[in-house]
Amino acid sequence: ILRVVVLSLLYLIDPAYSSGDFHTMIGMLMLIPGLGLFLAVGWALRLLEGDEHEEAGTVAAGDQS
Repeated sequence: ILRVVVLSLLYLIDPAYSSGDFHTMIGMLMLIPGLGLFLAVGWALRLLEGDEHEEAGTVAAGDQS
């Protein structure tokens, strides 16, 4: 979505920005925030998964006692 918005705004400034090498460069630059968002989602899911494993481990240890 961010890539489309950026290219649309640049098109309003100069239509030449929406094609050619500049279009490709913007597309490549948008991979950086995309990777950051992907890593953030993975980090958040790992935090959620860690909480579930800790709770399950506590219950299992309590059952064996």
